[in-house]
Amino acid sequence: MPGEPPIVGTLAVLHAIEERHAPTAIAGLFPAQPRDRAEMWRLLEWVLIKLNDEVTRYVLEEKIVKRDQRGATPDPGVLRVAKANLAEHLLYFNWLFATRQWFAGATMTLADFALAAHLSSLDYLGDVHWDTSPETRHWYARIKSRPAFRTLLNDRVPGMPAAAGYADLDF
Repeated sequence: MPGEPPIVGTLAVLHAIEERHAPTAIAGLFPAQPRDRAEMWRLLEWVLIKLNDEVTRYVLEEKIVKRDQRGATPDPGVLRVAKANLAEHLLYFNWLFATRQWFAGATMTLADFALAAHLSSLDYLGDVHWDTSPETRHWYARIKSRPAFRTLLNDRVPGMPAAAGYADLDF
């Protein structure tokens, strides 16, 4: 808004959008009830900060960024730790999905899209072991089947094919 200081940071921007436009313009992304909204914010932060800092950024750095750097090779130790961390996160996500339909509760929220984006990136690279994550897999299949998400499944990293089954809706 003109005359206002800039808003910096992912969570700050999302909060500003919520305050300015909810519930009319973005109905459904932010739960109406304070308790449900707090759970959405908690899990959104979990994904954007914790999952990213413990898993996603390391996997992407090692497998994609280093591929384009002269003399750089993926560090197997870093990948091993990131994959072990992912397994722990998936255990928690499975526990959550065993008790609720969507990531933050009874309705789909912004937290679902954040988690789907991270898992989609990791799934593209073949790093999600879906056989050990049945509840999360079921949720992800529902997200992948949404028309707005299906188009993202066609995106490709040049020179790096997607893992088998990545774009399959029933995987």
